Amino acid sequence: MSQKAPAPADRSAYGRDRIAEEAARLAGETVFTLHRDGWAFMEGPLTERLGLGSGICTLDIDDWHDRQHPDDMPRCNAALEAISPGNPMAVEYRIRDVNDDYVWIFSRGGVVEADEDGSWIRISGVVSDISRRKNLESKLFANEALVREALVSGKGGAWSLDLATMTGQVTGFATAIEGLGFGTDPITLDEWRAIIHPDDRKQSIENFQRMLAGEVAEVEYRMRRKDGEWIWVRNTGRVVETTADNEPQRMAGLLTNITERKSLEQRVEQVNFQLAEALKAADLAAWRYDLTRHTSTIRGALGERIGIDQANPEIDGTKWVSLVHPEDKGDVIRQVLKMAEGELDHFESIYRVKGDDGTWHWIRSTGRVVEYATDGTPKIAAGVLKDETRQIELENALAAERDRYRSTYAATPAMLHTIDREGRIVNVSDYWLTQMGYSREEVIGQVASSFLVDEDRERARLKIQPEFWRDGIIEDVPYRFRTKSGAVVDILLSAVTEKNADGEPVLAHAMLFDVTERNALHQALVEEKNRFEAIYRATPAMMHTIDPDGRIIQVSDYWLKMMGYERHEVVGRKSIEFLDPESRLRAESKNLPELFRSGQNHDLQYRFITKGGQPIDVLLNSFLERDSEGQPKASYAVITDISALRRAYDGLKRSNRELDRFAAVASHDLQEPLRKVAAFASLMRRRYSDQLDEEGRRCLEFMNDGAQRLQLLIDDLLSYSRLGNKPLRTETFDLSEAVQDAMKRLDVQIEESGARIEIESAGLVEADRPVLTQMLQNLISNGVKYRGVRPPVVRIAMQETSEGWCISVSDNGIGFEPRFAEKIFAPFQRLHSREEYPGTGIGLSIVQQGIERHGGRVEVQSTPGKGSTFVLYLPRRIETPAALTA
Repeated sequence: MSQKAPAPADRSAYGRDRIAEEAARLAGETVFTLHRDGWAFMEGPLTERLGLGSGICTLDIDDWHDRQHPDDMPRCNAALEAISPGNPMAVEYRIRDVNDDYVWIFSRGGVVEADEDGSWIRISGVVSDISRRKNLESKLFANEALVREALVSGKGGAWSLDLATMTGQVTGFATAIEGLGFGTDPITLDEWRAIIHPDDRKQSIENFQRMLAGEVAEVEYRMRRKDGEWIWVRNTGRVVETTADNEPQRMAGLLTNITERKSLEQRVEQVNFQLAEALKAADLAAWRYDLTRHTSTIRGALGERIGIDQANPEIDGTKWVSLVHPEDKGDVIRQVLKMAEGELDHFESIYRVKGDDGTWHWIRSTGRVVEYATDGTPKIAAGVLKDETRQIELENALAAERDRYRSTYAATPAMLHTIDREGRIVNVSDYWLTQMGYSREEVIGQVASSFLVDEDRERARLKIQPEFWRDGIIEDVPYRFRTKSGAVVDILLSAVTEKNADGEPVLAHAMLFDVTERNALHQALVEEKNRFEAIYRATPAMMHTIDPDGRIIQVSDYWLKMMGYERHEVVGRKSIEFLDPESRLRAESKNLPELFRSGQNHDLQYRFITKGGQPIDVLLNSFLERDSEGQPKASYAVITDISALRRAYDGLKRSNRELDRFAAVASHDLQEPLRKVAAFASLMRRRYSDQLDEEGRRCLEFMNDGAQRLQLLIDDLLSYSRLGNKPLRTETFDLSEAVQDAMKRLDVQIEESGARIEIESAGLVEADRPVLTQMLQNLISNGVKYRGVRPPVVRIAMQETSEGWCISVSDNGIGFEPRFAEKIFAPFQRLHSREEYPGTGIGLSIVQQGIERHGGRVEVQSTPGKGSTFVLYLPRRIETPAALTA
């Protein structure tokens, strides 16, 4: 994971607070931090010698390069190119001092911040003045002893290694003074390597090989002291003696204790890492702006979001300005120019920048001038960027919400008011003012309770308000407000408190519902309910109401009177307890389940038993009331006493039975003489026809014809009588089947007349099949009989409706005047003579009787000379009152 650089705004603070504090502890060393963007900080003794000033100094890398000795530049550049994490830099070179003389310095350092690809971002290290060392090295071959003596007194040491015996001598800090356990005794190379940290031994060996190759090689590694602690050392050396064959014979070098410097570097690295993590966590980006070159460097995730390539984060100032929103450019440019001219030493602005996705980001940019030229002109400004888009969007949304709240509060069609801790109104909706009849000026600042009636004002002051400010909420508290006109309105008030940062209630927001009309409706409903109950009880009809368990919860006075009970003897008992056993069984097994399933019962016959044991035959009709969830709530029943009707119906049935017997006997007794008359008339025609004159034969024919017509009339009367008394037995069948049955009975008549019977449409119907067949037979017969010169055509059609079935029978016969439409259905009523059209005149009466017994009706439309259409309206459900069938 790569480490990130500190924000530019913190560079100077970093130098003051970090580098100077730690570098001050180093003895005679100068500390530096170099950023690949071209800026660097330096602190230590060398700064004054090099003409950079004292304390923490800021320098430009280009100026530093110009100071380097031309012969040393390739070596310095190679060292910078070779440095990488884990591969520190160490290079010696010459640089001009304040007197324009070259001094030798030794720069060594390591990467403390790198990109993910391993390329360095920032290097920290130590710069040492090695001019003296270089002078000593030049004399090393002549007088090594002097070098050792010079080093013994410092924080360094000297060493010498005989390559033939691989033994050496160590002086200076590396002796017992530092606890390494070496004195004046020789030490072998293996003994030396044994106290090097295992992780550093490889690079120590590599450094040894470079020295053997003739290089002045340097390496840093850890060594274990006698007390077990690890210290950091820098080992620099070279071959100083060779054999006659020019083979290495002896090495010598310097050993420097760099433990404190390494500790500083580690602390600096830790601080840098923490700073980078903090910037990442805060979603910040660091920027650095060159006020002379007008280039900008922006690093961080935020920079990437606004389209800055983090692999090459330096952009031209004009490009950055091009990303700024047109409305914000002026302020940004103005502040930058003022910093460049020295009028401002800091920068702070909020502006919009276009991201790589084309959206605008609100950016807060803060920074200051961190570097000045030698003439005091601002040179570098640095700072941080923070994405404020979400915050500004939230602020704008909050402002819009506040505006919307204020406008909604004022304009909402509801009574709203807000009061302070003293109960004074600080805000009120327009609807509140409209309902109360006041202007806003008359209300704001007034105590809200002053608009209550006196009784409610005291209740609010003594009880409701103290509890409200304590609990923070009230709901549906009834109040009576007095309007400006003096009218009293019923109010339900709900309110909540608004609290400050300390949790103390400071405001109360209330919503008031005008329930004056609702209360009036409720009162009217109560009165209507009481009125209904009074009517329910007093109405002269038997009524009762049962709950879902079948228990009586209400009963009319007339019910009690008819049954002989007191109210307390009935309410709470099951209604079936007042039925006889047969009715109770039928109610439990069939009728009550049907009621709770379908929601109603129609014309159910029951037998109630009075308190005195007397039976009452009734018809019961009821409907079910359900609650909001569709569950049964109550059933209301109206009970009709049909005892008298039952007795009358029983008498009627007896009369009908007697009438049937009479009709049968009468028809039999009448038909026997008629048969004799017809037989004797026929006998006389055969035996005495030639003895009678024309008048006698005509009289004989009249007698025979009269007997036959009387026979037919008796048969039709008997059919009419039986049809009226026979119980209906309904079934479901296809109408076309009934038409076919009727046609079979009229086979001869249809064939003789050449009639055509057409079924245009048919389907299933529910009726008494024999009766409906008889009606169709009579209508088809009429169509065939009452024909003109054209062959008769009879058409049958059916249409099903929601109420039942509509069956039409049309013919192309002679028709009749519409004024005779009712007359033709009366028994024995004829519009034509018997000579023209034979018959008894009873056929259409049978049709009317049959359809009426089904609960329907018959209608006819006719035009003389064009034919007639008879329409049967057959209801879907044929019901006969229970009292008439039981």
